[in-house]
Amino acid sequence: HNRIIHLHHLRLPLFAMVYATPASLAACRRGGVAAILALCLSLALQGCFISGGSDASTSSNSSPSPASPAETARLHKIPLSARPWSGGMRLAVSVRPIGSSGEALEAQELVLDTGSSTLAFCDSALAAQLGAGQRTEYMSCNMYNPGGATTGYWGRFYRGAVALANGLTLGHAVFSVMQDEESMPCTQGFKGIFGIAFKQLDVAYAYRELGTLGSKCPDNPVTDFAEPMMQALQSAAGSTSLGIYWSGEAGDDQGAIYLEAAADNNPHVDSGTVAGVARLGEVGWYDIDVLEIALSGMGQVWGGSSLSCNATKPCIMDTGTPVLSVPRRVTESINELLASGAPLGSLSVTLAGVGGGPPVTLQFDLQTLLEKQWIQAGSDTGIILGLPMWNWYYTLFDYRAGTATFFEKPASQQSSTTPSPTLAPQVAPRQDPPAPQPNSGAAASYELPLTAKTWGGGMRLAISVGLSADPQGARELLLDTGSSTLAFCGEEGRLVASLPPSAATEYMSCNMYNPGGATTGYWGRFYKSGLIVAGGDLQLNASAFSIMAAETGMPCIDGFQGIFGVAFRQLDTAFPYTDLGPSLTKCPQDVAGDVVPPLMKEVRSLAGAEQLGIFWSGAVGPSQGRLYLGAAATSNEHTASAIGTAKLGELGFYDITVLEVTVGSGAAARTIQGFSCSPRSSGSACIMDTGTPVLSVPKEVLTAIEELEQDGSPTGALTFSLEAAELGAPPVSLIFDIATLRQKGWIAAGTGTGVILGLPMWASYYTAIDVAAHTVTFSSTSAAATTVSPAPIVEPEPEPFPNWGFFDAAKAAPGGERRLQETDPIVV
Repeated sequence: HNRIIHLHHLRLPLFAMVYATPASLAACRRGGVAAILALCLSLALQGCFISGGSDASTSSNSSPSPASPAETARLHKIPLSARPWSGGMRLAVSVRPIGSSGEALEAQELVLDTGSSTLAFCDSALAAQLGAGQRTEYMSCNMYNPGGATTGYWGRFYRGAVALANGLTLGHAVFSVMQDEESMPCTQGFKGIFGIAFKQLDVAYAYRELGTLGSKCPDNPVTDFAEPMMQALQSAAGSTSLGIYWSGEAGDDQGAIYLEAAADNNPHVDSGTVAGVARLGEVGWYDIDVLEIALSGMGQVWGGSSLSCNATKPCIMDTGTPVLSVPRRVTESINELLASGAPLGSLSVTLAGVGGGPPVTLQFDLQTLLEKQWIQAGSDTGIILGLPMWNWYYTLFDYRAGTATFFEKPASQQSSTTPSPTLAPQVAPRQDPPAPQPNSGAAASYELPLTAKTWGGGMRLAISVGLSADPQGARELLLDTGSSTLAFCGEEGRLVASLPPSAATEYMSCNMYNPGGATTGYWGRFYKSGLIVAGGDLQLNASAFSIMAAETGMPCIDGFQGIFGVAFRQLDTAFPYTDLGPSLTKCPQDVAGDVVPPLMKEVRSLAGAEQLGIFWSGAVGPSQGRLYLGAAATSNEHTASAIGTAKLGELGFYDITVLEVTVGSGAAARTIQGFSCSPRSSGSACIMDTGTPVLSVPKEVLTAIEELEQDGSPTGALTFSLEAAELGAPPVSLIFDIATLRQKGWIAAGTGTGVILGLPMWASYYTAIDVAAHTVTFSSTSAAATTVSPAPIVEPEPEPFPNWGFFDAAKAAPGGERRLQETDPIVV
């Protein structure tokens, strides 16, 4: 199997597209009659042996007639839409299957993907509209993300015509209709995938019912076939040319595919400047040879063997990937440049020229890449020039010549940002921290700065925490209301060396997340020592924390160095210390006691003011958030526009009661009720969680939004009605603009009936939480950011956490919660 990695999911899981070597070629290598049979079957399945009159699409109905190879070579422009799916921008092509009576069926918006060879429709209802003569005895089955959560589909193959925009119809096409799928582009207005890999073929198996998508496809492929548009191009007379354009903006008609003569005869060729002609690889995934990557702002260059492009670490151009994916060491240097406050400059990627000609250098404005979150850490060597590349360049592909010509778009045609002082990251001069003040237990208050930056495909808040024994070695920890853990990543030797021997305990922390999926979690020894928070603004004496000895998938990269949980009643579990080794498989069973999260211990000590406030501006960068403790939680600039006080649950994970959700405004509004909001179940919990980078809603809510979009109705507002704290008081209504949520990728479907009001909620509302009274007061923050400032770059997590956060379902389950009781042994 040829394997190629796609970053189709920004947050995760990754797509690992798997395709078999063409069965017909394998048969030819074996020789004999088998070669002839395999070749005939492959040709027949593609319609090459079918006469025009025998195909249902040749009916005298008024629908478009199938194009012959000669007709396909005519001038063609196929318009494309651009809109977000699964956290990133995608191009959509409108495709209408031709039904059994020759009529064009309802248009389906499919993701345009240069990185696959699949034409597959999500809507299983299409099968009933396709005639028996179009149905084959073969099936398509593709499984992605091996070893992780199930992702893929299976469905029967059909043969017939499909109509594209501008009068182009592809006759004798072979496509599949999904009968079951998981995590495919079948939401947010997308209804399938339209692959245009120019050499790779899709695999066909003998048809059989697979039922619910399992963990594997059949073992024995029967044959292969070419994607319809590539089949038409490759069979046409003359050059086999294709051009791809994207404006860099979202909306209808923001992109285009140009075929044949139109590929090098259009406004983008006329207005663009030729950057060069690069060599296309032989594999057919639009593979390129990257010679070097450079950062002008640092004068740093990577090249040679460090950028080797091969089958396992591919270097490709891929419309289906919504970022530029570069080696992690490149993004680490960008983060250093960002932190220095120096001019960012540009990122350049140099490709091998064709036929030994001059290399081709593509330049990208780093400020724009960062502000639009268009760049991401990938593998150590492989490089993917994803959809953002087309913001700067129009590409002309000649498959026969094996070339890619890049036309640099004029600056006026590029989506860019306007740098401003509010967008640029601010780096304060280094100062010695003030002398720490001991915990007094008095009614004190604190205002602690938070940094906002990306990790795991979404925005997170970070808080600076250091050891009292090492005040200069502060680390950025992920602030998480959905957990009760304070744990530092890695560097165990350095951290331990700065602690006195007496700080070590005979107990350990062990937490496992994502049950049933890829291993995610950590283990490490508990220590007891002083902590310095926010550069010395707050000192936490005799605090319990752990240092990870081994971890998988934790926030330990891209500037994050641990997790800082602030669940207000939940406790971290302690086990007798055991060395579990470098690989994490399961935690011990014998619980020794519990640990109070250090910050919540401090909050509880603030006599008469057990309050906590959280603010986020909605923008990226240092000091874009604030954590208020004590009296400061209700006496700061963000409390002026209070809209109501809601009830907090007893469990301690900032659990709330959602009474109903209203999608849309006015006559088009739809109200959804029946939320069980059980905090003891991860599938039906209703919580507020800074560690989740989206508003996670049931699929029914997202479907209602998509229906509004498809109808062309104004999307309006998304309103969450929460149970008020005072008995009989009207519900508290939190209102969000749907268009903004969709544009920023701030809303997603969860896996159950629960609701998670993740970090995007704080872009619109300040929360003042009274731990003792079990209430949360919401205040509207009119200054919520509408633009995104540069942020450090992240590498995708290998597997999503439950609901994208660290909400610990095991502790929330009946009998699983660990609350502070007089009889509980508090071991550290």
